[in-house]
Amino acid sequence: MRSMTGFGRGRAQLGAGWIAVELKTLNHRFLELRLHLSPELTGGEDLVEKVLRSRFSRGRVELTARLQGDPAGVSCLNRELARRCLRELEELRVELGLPTPVSIDVLAGVPDVFVASGDLAGDALEQALAAAVEQGVQSVTDMRCREGEATRTDLEERLRVIEGLLPRIEARAAEVPTIARDRLRARLARLADGELEIDEERLAQEIVVLADRSDVSEELARLRSHIDHFRAIAAEDAEVGRRLDFLLQEMAREASTTGAKAQDAQLQHLVVELRGEISRMREQVQNVE
Repeated sequence: MRSMTGFGRGRAQLGAGWIAVELKTLNHRFLELRLHLSPELTGGEDLVEKVLRSRFSRGRVELTARLQGDPAGVSCLNRELARRCLRELEELRVELGLPTPVSIDVLAGVPDVFVASGDLAGDALEQALAAAVEQGVQSVTDMRCREGEATRTDLEERLRVIEGLLPRIEARAAEVPTIARDRLRARLARLADGELEIDEERLAQEIVVLADRSDVSEELARLRSHIDHFRAIAAEDAEVGRRLDFLLQEMAREASTTGAKAQDAQLQHLVVELRGEISRMREQVQNVE
């Protein structure tokens, strides 16, 4: 089981510099890629997308890749960008009424103002980009696996809580017809005020009908089956999020049916607790790949 949230970095040598990659993954219903490559690397977008689609099946993946150092061995100034930055900063200084002229030193912190000269195309760049992306993917995958294990532990704890509730619901449901019979007999006795004899046969028939309507044995049996199936799926080393979410929908449906049949306040409270645990599990599963 893997979480859909994670963060990772990758880096690969390229000449006298390197390619640095950062990945952030978030939960999403489908696979969505968002690539942010520096201008020198935009030709590698197809390569990056191919690597990501081979390693991720679900979630939003945001990747940033840039050149650092001096990959081509020589750096030169992007004069057009530098002029525009200085001009706009100077205009802002005048607008704000600041006394000190803008220093040329600020250009050192402007992204892409110094670009590598020379030819960065070719196999070397593609190989370095692929290596950096693969390293970043592995880093983020390791984090997603750790978070996935923590999620599986939490889900297992909640399954045990649900398993503990089912026998209590079953026992209370079995008591409800008897409780209803005694309550109904007492009410009839008060209404008759001792002058009328209670028809025990008719009373028994009414209790049989009530017992049949409030029988939740099938719903509890299906819930136990869903729990076993949930554990089997959660143990797989594959994409399990959608299947687990579907199972929890089915469990929520069985819990709702059980609640609708409950003719007793104590039983209703147990069902509310059951539905709450299932709801919390569904929230967790939304972040599972």
